[in-house]
Amino acid sequence: MYKVYFKNKVVVFTSDAACRAECRMTPQADERITVAKVLQNLENYNSLAIISPRADEVFADFRRGFRCVDAAGGVVCDPHGRRLMILRDGRWDLPKGHREAGESMECCALREVAEECGIEPRLGEHLADTLHFYPWENDYTLKCTAWYRMYCEEPGAPVPQTEEGITQAVWLDGQGVEQALENTFSTIRRVMECEAERA
Repeated sequence: MYKVYFKNKVVVFTSDAACRAECRMTPQADERITVAKVLQNLENYNSLAIISPRADEVFADFRRGFRCVDAAGGVVCDPHGRRLMILRDGRWDLPKGHREAGESMECCALREVAEECGIEPRLGEHLADTLHFYPWENDYTLKCTAWYRMYCEEPGAPVPQTEEGITQAVWLDGQGVEQALENTFSTIRRVMECEAERA
């Protein structure tokens, strides 16, 4: 199964005919699932299931319609149980960014957290991978982000990377995280769910 986010909507590619979604599509053997078809369905629904016994092939074909980029980021924990979150363009987010050529996903995640928040965390376990697509320069980009748990033993005051549109970088307790998740993206909520499940 592949779960792809667009804004706060979700598209699932699956072979499970019982998959629940507000809208369902069952493509014919030679039918292509294009970005345009997906967006047309998402105009009226928040969730779309594309159901096919060839779900892997259908998703691979869908993916070819994008410029694809890899990224990585982290859920950073401090010794007090707080989580590091950033406010970017008016929404709460987690530090993340594009992988540079030749860079491992782990190194990318650590570098991006350091650049966006001015701290040097220690890498922990891999938490999840997310897929989301968004418009970019008259086309669409599909971003695959690898997420890691990270630890910061000496949590000083984070410094937001303002040139990246980040206006705040703060440590939040459990209640603060819950409030922040009310103004974030579905991908970030999913990552935080994965982190909580493994806590």
